Amino acid sequence: LLFGRNTDVPLEIPGALILNKRRMRKQALAWGLAAPASRDNQPEVEWVSRYGSLTASHFGQEFPDGGVNEAGLIVEEMTLEETRFPAVPAGQDVSVQQWIQYQLDNYATARAVAHHIDQFNLRGLPWHFTVADASEECAVIEFLDGRAVINGGTVENGCVLTNDRFADAAAYVRDQESSPRAGLPGARNGSLERFLRAHRRLADHAPNALE
Repeated sequence: LLFGRNTDVPLEIPGALILNKRRMRKQALAWGLAAPASRDNQPEVEWVSRYGSLTASHFGQEFPDGGVNEAGLIVEEMTLEETRFPAVPAGQDVSVQQWIQYQLDNYATARAVAHHIDQFNLRGLPWHFTVADASEECAVIEFLDGRAVINGGTVENGCVLTNDRFADAAAYVRDQESSPRAGLPGARNGSLERFLRAHRRLADHAPNALE
């Protein structure tokens, strides 16, 4: 299985690939841009990594933009300015970067990530997420109007994300597909067009064909 990712913005973003070991004891850290300080007297999130992982980051170790663990779970982010994280009364605060690392450290499937979606209060950058696993299941996880919205699917029909709401992008694809097909969008290069282009290329992909 292959999973591709870039940044959906015309900027060069430096970073590093980081190997994260299993059986490491960790504690969440409130840090600058990653997330404001946690609430007063709230204990920090602690865990021991169950899986090793490879992550990409331009923040530093334990603050990934995304990655894959040894079980085949992938968690990746994209920007969504409309993001509004829910308040979980019993949940602890964790930054979006360390939320990604926590998922990679602890879970093997997209369903497990979705099942634990109300575990923490997410803080920091306005991101939405693609989650995929070795069984070819995937999910797009967004936080809109203070609640989690999860769109599930398979790698073939649901594992595409750009910097627009998934529902808006999917509606754009339906509108385009209802018209006579004129090939991939060319000169147009907005986020919705990039979603359409990726969606069509996945739909047309022949896994056993020579390219």
